[in-house]
Amino acid sequence: MVDDDLHETECDMICGVYRIDKGGGEANQMHGSWWPKQSTWETSGFGIGQWTPDAEGWYQDRLGEINGGTARLLGAREWTQKLRYQHSLIKRVNDNYERLAERHLQSLP
Repeated sequence: MVDDDLHETECDMICGVYRIDKGGGEANQMHGSWWPKQSTWETSGFGIGQWTPDAEGWYQDRLGEINGGTARLLGAREWTQKLRYQHSLIKRVNDNYERLAERHLQSLP
């Protein structure tokens, strides 16, 4: 059996996720990462299903921070704030796209 999906631990490795103990054991851990987790990226304004020039620009800026030594690990809430790129506009566009696609499919014989 072949499994083409990445497991969560594999995605965490790609994103450079660290489990940071804040005291009190496993229940009180923070996940800090160099890159946003896939789920965070997909729900951001950049997560539109394709790589765009704006996403590339954001990636190059973040890579420059990492290579320059100015980046730090960020948690989920911080990533959500950092990736707030046109979120409301993207949501409206996606919602309209879904409505138009549904209307078109309903019009087919």
